[in-house]
Amino acid sequence: MINQDKSVSGRWLTVVTLTVCVSLVIYALWQRSVGTQHIRQLWGAEQARLIQHAQQVTLYHEGRLAPADGQDLSTAPGLVHLRATLVDDRYFHWPSQRYRNPSAPVPNGDHFVVRFAADQMQIDVGIDLSTGMVTNLATSQSVQLIDSSRQAVAAYLKATTAGGQTVER
Repeated sequence: MINQDKSVSGRWLTVVTLTVCVSLVIYALWQRSVGTQHIRQLWGAEQARLIQHAQQVTLYHEGRLAPADGQDLSTAPGLVHLRATLVDDRYFHWPSQRYRNPSAPVPNGDHFVVRFAADQMQIDVGIDLSTGMVTNLATSQSVQLIDSSRQAVAAYLKATTAGGQTVER
């Protein structure tokens, strides 16, 4: 009789453990969905995937989009962190004033454009280092980076441009 009670409680322990695991997986998926809903609205799902996985990444300073002015970042150290910052809601102020009002004036500051391209697709992301505004140049929607992210992105882009190679086309 004692052995029978132990096997029943062992089965319950297994069922409870599996239930908790499945619940945690569902919660994690829900949390990820909630954590990227604003970004999906800013970039669009395809463009956000392009930012994450683009084979060619080019940096342009002060919006000069001429091919000779570009700097190849495709293999630059730290690019993975820039990509992650641009596609995660937690690195931005939501809702930002400029996101709600795309016609608000764009401040004049230290501007960069990062072009993510793969196959026939591309997206240009404007980044104003002085204000931390990140702009989808196709839609003119902007959102502001939180201060720690603005500082990290500024440090990365400035360090990258200090010793980078220009793109040969």
